[in-house]
Amino acid sequence: MRRDRDSHMRVQPNSVVAEYLSTATADSSRPPRCVIICGPTASGKTRHRREKYASGYALVDAAAIFVSLAPDEVLDFPEALRPELEAAGQALASAAVLTRVDIVTEVIGVSSDAMTGLIDSLLSIGYTVDIVHVQAEVNQAWEWNEARSENNISAYYAEEFNLRWLVRAAKAATQAGG
Repeated sequence: MRRDRDSHMRVQPNSVVAEYLSTATADSSRPPRCVIICGPTASGKTRHRREKYASGYALVDAAAIFVSLAPDEVLDFPEALRPELEAAGQALASAAVLTRVDIVTEVIGVSSDAMTGLIDSLLSIGYTVDIVHVQAEVNQAWEWNEARSENNISAYYAEEFNLRWLVRAAKAATQAGG
Protein backbone atom coordinates (compact mmCIF):
# COMPACT_ATOMS: atom_id res chain seq x y z
CA MET A 1 0.00 0.00 0.00
CA ARG A 2 1.36 3.38 -0.95
CA ARG A 3 1.55 6.05 1.69
CA ASP A 4 1.50 9.82 1.71
CA ARG A 5 4.36 12.17 2.57
CA ASP A 6 3.95 12.05 6.38
CA SER A 7 6.63 9.43 6.99
CA HIS A 8 9.62 9.93 9.24
CA MET A 9 12.94 8.99 7.61
CA ARG A 10 13.78 10.79 4.39
CA VAL A 11 16.96 11.60 2.55
CA GLN A 12 17.57 15.30 1.95
CA PRO A 13 17.55 16.45 -1.69
CA ASN A 14 21.13 17.79 -1.40
CA SER A 15 22.33 14.34 -0.33
CA VAL A 16 20.73 12.78 -3.39
CA VAL A 17 22.36 15.37 -5.65
CA ALA A 18 25.78 14.71 -4.11
CA GLU A 19 25.32 10.95 -4.42
CA TYR A 20 24.26 11.10 -8.06
CA LEU A 21 27.09 13.48 -9.00
CA SER A 22 29.71 11.40 -7.19
CA THR A 23 29.78 8.76 -9.93
CA ALA A 24 29.95 11.25 -12.80
CA THR A 25 33.10 12.22 -14.65
CA ALA A 26 34.16 15.17 -16.74
CA ASP A 27 36.87 14.63 -19.32
CA SER A 28 38.35 17.93 -20.48
CA SER A 29 39.84 16.24 -23.55
CA ARG A 30 36.40 15.82 -25.11
CA PRO A 31 32.95 17.42 -25.01
CA PRO A 32 30.62 16.24 -22.26
CA ARG A 33 28.20 13.51 -23.28
CA CYS A 34 24.51 12.93 -22.60
CA VAL A 35 23.19 9.44 -23.22
CA ILE A 36 19.43 9.30 -23.67
CA ILE A 37 18.16 5.76 -23.31
CA CYS A 38 14.75 5.46 -24.92
CA GLY A 39 12.31 2.72 -25.67
CA PRO A 40 8.84 1.44 -24.89
CA THR A 41 7.61 0.68 -21.40
CA ALA A 42 9.33 -2.34 -19.83
CA SER A 43 11.76 -2.70 -22.72
CA GLY A 44 14.83 -2.90 -20.48
CA LYS A 45 15.97 0.74 -20.34
CA THR A 46 16.92 0.62 -16.67
CA ARG A 47 18.58 -2.79 -17.05
CA HIS A 48 20.63 -1.41 -19.95
CA ARG A 49 21.55 1.74 -18.01
CA ARG A 50 22.70 -0.27 -15.01
CA GLU A 51 24.81 -2.55 -17.22
CA LYS A 52 26.40 0.11 -19.43
CA TYR A 53 26.26 3.44 -17.59
CA ALA A 54 26.43 2.63 -13.86
CA SER A 55 29.54 4.75 -13.39
CA GLY A 56 30.95 7.81 -15.07
CA TYR A 57 27.54 9.42 -15.57
CA ALA A 58 25.25 11.64 -13.53
CA LEU A 59 21.89 9.89 -13.58
CA VAL A 60 19.13 12.43 -14.17
CA ASP A 61 16.06 10.28 -13.64
CA ALA A 62 12.98 11.28 -11.64
CA ALA A 63 12.05 7.68 -10.88
CA ALA A 64 15.43 6.87 -9.33
CA ILE A 65 15.63 10.19 -7.49
CA PHE A 66 12.14 9.70 -6.05
CA VAL A 67 13.05 6.27 -4.66
CA SER A 68 16.36 7.65 -3.31
CA LEU A 69 14.52 10.34 -1.38
CA ALA A 70 12.53 7.75 0.60
CA PRO A 71 14.31 4.44 0.02
CA ASP A 72 12.43 2.37 2.58
CA GLU A 73 8.97 3.60 1.63
CA VAL A 74 6.46 2.96 -1.12
CA LEU A 75 4.89 6.30 -1.99
CA ASP A 76 2.69 7.76 -4.71
CA PHE A 77 4.85 9.11 -7.54
CA PRO A 78 5.31 12.04 -7.87
CA GLU A 79 2.86 13.70 -5.50
CA ALA A 80 4.09 12.28 -2.19
CA LEU A 81 7.48 13.97 -2.59
CA ARG A 82 6.92 16.51 -5.36
CA PRO A 83 8.73 19.48 -3.71
CA GLU A 84 11.74 17.36 -2.74
CA LEU A 85 11.76 15.61 -6.12
CA GLU A 86 11.66 18.88 -8.04
CA ALA A 87 14.38 20.41 -5.86
CA ALA A 88 16.71 17.41 -6.13
CA GLY A 89 16.10 16.78 -9.82
CA GLN A 90 16.58 20.35 -10.97
CA ALA A 91 19.61 20.85 -8.73
CA LEU A 92 21.16 17.64 -10.06
CA ALA A 93 20.54 18.49 -13.72
CA SER A 94 21.86 22.03 -13.22
CA ALA A 95 24.97 20.89 -11.35
CA ALA A 96 25.69 18.20 -13.93
CA VAL A 97 25.44 20.67 -16.81
CA LEU A 98 27.42 23.40 -15.05
CA THR A 99 30.24 21.01 -14.13
CA ARG A 100 30.05 19.50 -17.63
CA VAL A 101 29.94 15.91 -16.47
CA ASP A 102 28.55 13.10 -18.55
CA ILE A 103 24.83 12.52 -18.07
CA VAL A 104 22.50 9.57 -18.61
CA THR A 105 18.71 9.66 -18.58
CA GLU A 106 15.81 7.42 -19.54
CA VAL A 107 12.75 8.36 -21.57
CA ILE A 108 10.01 6.70 -23.55
CA GLY A 109 10.43 9.29 -26.29
CA VAL A 110 6.73 9.87 -26.89
CA SER A 111 7.02 13.45 -28.14
CA SER A 112 9.40 14.14 -31.00
CA ASP A 113 9.12 17.88 -30.24
CA ALA A 114 10.17 17.34 -26.62
CA MET A 115 13.04 15.09 -27.67
CA THR A 116 14.19 17.60 -30.29
CA GLY A 117 14.01 20.37 -27.68
CA LEU A 118 16.16 18.36 -25.29
CA ILE A 119 18.72 17.42 -27.92
CA ASP A 120 18.96 20.97 -29.29
CA SER A 121 19.32 22.40 -25.76
CA LEU A 122 22.17 20.05 -24.95
CA LEU A 123 23.92 20.56 -28.28
CA SER A 124 23.72 24.33 -27.80
CA ILE A 125 25.90 24.07 -24.68
CA GLY A 126 28.49 21.78 -26.22
CA TYR A 127 27.22 18.37 -25.18
CA THR A 128 27.32 15.44 -27.55
CA VAL A 129 24.09 13.48 -27.47
CA ASP A 130 23.81 9.74 -27.95
CA ILE A 131 20.38 8.20 -28.37
CA VAL A 132 20.33 4.56 -27.33
CA HIS A 133 17.17 2.73 -28.32
CA VAL A 134 16.29 -0.31 -26.25
CA GLN A 135 13.61 -2.81 -27.13
CA ALA A 136 12.46 -6.22 -26.02
CA GLU A 137 10.20 -8.89 -27.41
CA VAL A 138 6.58 -8.24 -26.47
CA ASN A 139 6.33 -11.32 -24.23
CA GLN A 140 9.54 -10.37 -22.41
CA ALA A 141 8.38 -6.78 -21.89
CA TRP A 142 5.04 -8.02 -20.59
CA GLU A 143 6.79 -10.36 -18.15
CA TRP A 144 9.11 -7.59 -16.93
CA ASN A 145 6.23 -5.17 -16.49
CA GLU A 146 4.17 -7.72 -14.54
CA ALA A 147 7.16 -8.41 -12.27
CA ARG A 148 7.81 -4.69 -11.70
CA SER A 149 8.11 -3.88 -7.99
CA GLU A 150 6.06 -1.08 -6.45
CA ASN A 151 9.12 1.19 -6.38
CA ASN A 152 10.13 0.45 -9.97
CA ILE A 153 8.61 3.56 -11.54
CA SER A 154 8.26 3.57 -15.30
CA ALA A 155 10.03 6.13 -17.48
CA TYR A 156 6.54 6.80 -18.81
CA TYR A 157 5.85 8.72 -15.59
CA ALA A 158 9.37 10.12 -15.10
CA GLU A 159 10.01 11.36 -18.64
CA GLU A 160 8.39 14.79 -18.29
CA PHE A 161 10.59 15.56 -15.26
CA ASN A 162 13.80 14.33 -16.90
CA LEU A 163 13.20 16.35 -20.05
CA ARG A 164 12.16 19.52 -18.21
CA TRP A 165 15.08 19.47 -15.77
CA LEU A 166 17.69 18.98 -18.48
CA VAL A 167 16.23 21.61 -20.82
CA ARG A 168 16.03 24.14 -17.97
CA ALA A 169 19.60 23.35 -16.93
CA ALA A 170 20.85 23.84 -20.49
CA LYS A 171 18.96 27.12 -20.85
CA ALA A 172 20.36 28.37 -17.54
CA ALA A 173 23.87 27.43 -18.67
CA THR A 174 23.33 29.31 -21.93
CA GLN A 175 22.18 32.39 -20.04
CA ALA A 176 25.19 32.08 -17.73
CA GLY A 177 27.46 32.01 -20.77
CA GLY A 178 28.25 28.29 -20.61
